[in-house]
Amino acid sequence: MKPAKTLALALLGLSLGAPCHASVYYVSDCQSGAEASCKPGSDANDGLSKAHPWQTLSKVASAIALLQPGDQILFARGSAQSGSLSIYNKNSVAANPIVLDAYAPDWSTTGALPILNVAAGVSGLNFQDSGLANHDEGYVVRNMNIRGGLSSSSGGTGVFLFNDVDHVLLENLEISGFAIGVNCAASHAAENPQTSDAKNDYITLRGSFIHDNGVQGYYNGGCGHVLVANNIFDNNGFAGPLLSHNHNIYIGDSGQDVTVSSNVLTRSAVGNGVCQGDPIVSHGQQVGLVIENNLIDESTGAGDGCYGIQVNPGYPAAENLGGSVIRGNTIVNVGGNGIAVGACPDCVIENNKIVQMLPRNFYGITMPTENIQTGTDAADQHLTVRNNTIYIAGGTASSVGIQVGTYGSQHVVVSNLVYFGNGSVAGTACFSTLGLAAERFTAFDYNLCFDAGSGGRYSRDYATLVQAGQAGFDRHGIARDPLFVRLPRAENHWSTALDPKSPTIGAGHPTLSIVPATPNIGQTKL
Repeated sequence: MKPAKTLALALLGLSLGAPCHASVYYVSDCQSGAEASCKPGSDANDGLSKAHPWQTLSKVASAIALLQPGDQILFARGSAQSGSLSIYNKNSVAANPIVLDAYAPDWSTTGALPILNVAAGVSGLNFQDSGLANHDEGYVVRNMNIRGGLSSSSGGTGVFLFNDVDHVLLENLEISGFAIGVNCAASHAAENPQTSDAKNDYITLRGSFIHDNGVQGYYNGGCGHVLVANNIFDNNGFAGPLLSHNHNIYIGDSGQDVTVSSNVLTRSAVGNGVCQGDPIVSHGQQVGLVIENNLIDESTGAGDGCYGIQVNPGYPAAENLGGSVIRGNTIVNVGGNGIAVGACPDCVIENNKIVQMLPRNFYGITMPTENIQTGTDAADQHLTVRNNTIYIAGGTASSVGIQVGTYGSQHVVVSNLVYFGNGSVAGTACFSTLGLAAERFTAFDYNLCFDAGSGGRYSRDYATLVQAGQAGFDRHGIARDPLFVRLPRAENHWSTALDPKSPTIGAGHPTLSIVPATPNIGQTKL
């Protein structure tokens, strides 16, 4: 099997510069989208200087397999190439990767990212060998604008990773016009199991703009040790007959240690002007999934099927999403549900902010969700929901802040703030336990429930906090105005900051809050 490496070591290796003996090749072409001042190179050149660059991707393709560790291929800023590249190199190593990047030619006045124009149905950068899987590793791709010729939902992939390619860094890319922006796919079986484990590992996508791709922005179909961070995803998933199956980010099949962090996601799977598919969704068998510190904003319009984050079953086969962590996210104006989980034992939902401004039937956080196959999927057990702030401006009579019920025991629901605004109608509820008695919870306490509208209930089962406390729920709970400094709005970036005199200060669970030293109720700054 290929040697194991930690993610930290992998990222360190990908950031290393090329040694002094590495070769640098320059490329410049002036296809569609190039600057008016663009100067093309020539494939007759040696490509070893800015003054003598190569011209075509065909020339680059002929050199890929011959590159040595640390070699670089640099494309002129302001230039535009037409075609695609298949990338498989047996020489490269993670600690000294092959680099595809940009350079500043003397003639460029804009410094624009070099463009790669790709025909419809074709993948732009194709990291794979043909046939059975053979291991290769160590690539950096940065500072490129990869444009597809999308004509339908079968419009190819911007960057395709397949057949045991490891240690790939994708950085500061713009990818648009494909069916899938970045596809980290599975693998064929290994040709030689002694040298290949038939998995793609240590893949990083960061600082990039992934937009206007027809089916998915980013698809993870079985890759491990993945980081998707600090990207912008916009208007992905608009093509095909079932927009509910399309997403800005999709994590499926079986994956390990996938982290989705600090991304901005807007306009997911838009049809008829509204989001119809979840911005972030995960199904299958996942180990170590983390979704944290992302901003999801569907204020341009969201249908009921546009859940903010959904980590739950979606396949006929057995699924287990246990141990997933969903934390620190801001979710604004999505459809029927802010965060939904199922088949998710030992999962943690903490420190999220969910804002719903539209008058509609809305659930802030729910377990269980749809598609759970009892006895087949992993049993929901020991779910932790803590220190979340949920603001619902105009909930309808079926709206619920937090629902944890039906399945399992040893759940923890503590230190959450649920607020219904004065646009809410009678019948809303801060909580729902769907038949689970208090004994099924390790703790259900120290939460705040407040309704500024028309007489919402504490929960589906209990009209008031007093009645809930008598049944063992929220014996230390609060039913008072949390005293927001201002109500959340776009102009204040959906702020839920609290007045220093807020009753939430120091009123959270003394041991189970996210920060026990300062056990506040609601989302907590860390």
